[in-house]
Amino acid sequence: MNFNKKYIIISTVVSMLFIIMFHEIYFLFEFLVPYSNIVNVVFAVILLFILKYFYDKKRLNTFIAISILSMIFFIFCLDDILPSFIEKVTNKTPEEKVEVYVRAVAENDKEKALSLWEIPDSYKLNLEYRNKIKDRGKQITGKMIEKGIKSDFTITHIEWWSTCCMPSVTENSRVAGEAKVHVQLIDSNNIKSVYIFDVIVPGGYEGGLTEHSIRHWVISDIYPENEESLFWTRKNENF
Repeated sequence: MNFNKKYIIISTVVSMLFIIMFHEIYFLFEFLVPYSNIVNVVFAVILLFILKYFYDKKRLNTFIAISILSMIFFIFCLDDILPSFIEKVTNKTPEEKVEVYVRAVAENDKEKALSLWEIPDSYKLNLEYRNKIKDRGKQITGKMIEKGIKSDFTITHIEWWSTCCMPSVTENSRVAGEAKVHVQLIDSNNIKSVYIFDVIVPGGYEGGLTEHSIRHWVISDIYPENEESLFWTRKNENF
């Protein structure tokens, strides 16, 4: 293989690795997250020009050094990147939980839909409030089935929350332990309505503080957009 072909292959691989590593910057500068795709493209183009410069100047040692450096950085970043990547590949995400629930409702499978609602023991809600959430689950699920909610839905927005230290909204989904998923549903009369799905990682998630790990997401509450969450507002209170 001549050097020109090697350059094309190596520069492409290096660019991809640098793009993945560049996501670590989003952990520090969350305001960049909404523009991540644009930033990645710009960054890749700049990197390709840099590699091309060293190629044209026959600076093979520098070219190889950049390639090796990117590999080393990539290995160090792998433990942060891999868990969220596995979640997406295996489809174990908040979006997947929404899809399974809506499909169960569309198939009139109330038992399966209700089984997806979970109230983790780690939040220590008292029996009265647990019953309120369970009653809401039966009520919301029953109404959806009566309306003939279809399996087609649209996620209009996801508000990610970090649960490490002080819970707060975050743009970085990789460190989130809770998600408020805004979902547009359509009933048998083609009337649209928006519901909010509170999807959480039981016990919270400390990604970014200690280490990243694969998250287990569960639905804790579902309610119309004009109503308030029962679980969300009570989960941190001591009953």
